[in-house]
Amino acid sequence: MAARKQAELVLPEYILSHNSSTETVLTITFRLRSATSWADASHEIAWWQHKLPSQSSLSISNPSAGSSHKLQVQNLKSTVQIYGSSWSLKFDRARGYLTNWVSAGVTLLEPDSLTGVAMTPSFWRAPTDNDVPISLPYWRRFGVDDMTSQLRSWEVLPNSSEGVVEIMTRTYLAPPILGWGFHAETTYSIFPNGSWAVKVKLHPTGSYPITLPRIGLDVTLPKALEEVTWSGLGPGESYPDKRSSQKVGIWSKIVPELQTRYEVPQENGNRMDTRWVKLLSHSVGIMVTGGPTKEGTDATTFQWGAGPHRATALEAARHPCDLVEEDSTLLKLNAEVAGVGSAACGPGVGEEFEVKCRDTEFGFFFQPIGL
Repeated sequence: MAARKQAELVLPEYILSHNSSTETVLTITFRLRSATSWADASHEIAWWQHKLPSQSSLSISNPSAGSSHKLQVQNLKSTVQIYGSSWSLKFDRARGYLTNWVSAGVTLLEPDSLTGVAMTPSFWRAPTDNDVPISLPYWRRFGVDDMTSQLRSWEVLPNSSEGVVEIMTRTYLAPPILGWGFHAETTYSIFPNGSWAVKVKLHPTGSYPITLPRIGLDVTLPKALEEVTWSGLGPGESYPDKRSSQKVGIWSKIVPELQTRYEVPQENGNRMDTRWVKLLSHSVGIMVTGGPTKEGTDATTFQWGAGPHRATALEAARHPCDLVEEDSTLLKLNAEVAGVGSAACGPGVGEEFEVKCRDTEFGFFFQPIGL
């Protein structure tokens, strides 16, 4: 078709009348029929996606008890361990956090080399160039980059009717000295089949900031779990105000390929509208899906990022060659992430793309794969 011309594309009726019980996305792409001086044949020049009607809303399969094996709870002075037939979860009683997850002899989550725990709530990200003029000084003034954690209470709640064990912790997350923080209630629901869920309730108190960089969890996995497959926006990064270039699909990469290698290292690699994500090594690893929300339903999508670099390493590096890799895969599971804006040369993040500091609830389900 010649330039500046229009044409009508008639889609088959069976596509438009499609009504499935599962999520179906129609993708139309426009590609070059033959090579040109600027692109090869079949080069994609435009695309469009549309979610087709379904008989029910998007639903993701989440763990259930699924086993008659009774869970064992071992209470020690400094740790609590939950055992199944071939797996275990270990918790630090002094701080109230998960420290280790092993299934069939394979370590799936491991202690972070700095914090000593495998999973913690987090509000920080490495600053982008656009964060530096406005957002970064504001967040630093409130100490969002230096949050501490104090355990307030710890309970183990067996549920004999379903064979589920729950661990509930209450912690206070706050920067040193400053008069604000989050009351955090975290509930781990552990199923006999080795799957488990985590639900976090956050309540800010004191003179807290209006906005945050993100709200989510920092999770530490063995470095070997670097084969990543996910269902959601991809294959590149996406943020609330920078997502239109990405398609809904099922994508696969290894962890180093998830990074967007900016000339000045900074926050990168977030993926939005994710239905599930798997991190594997030779078909063995974990799958994460959205967990229970405050309405008692399951979240349909979430955001995540994974890489070998801490936020502090990204911030300290002036060039890519300065980056120092961790001997772990660092996974960020996000309920909310701030947009990136254009404050380095224009306006900051639009208000609709900010993460507000407010009462928040989010959760995730974790399942072992290939074990």
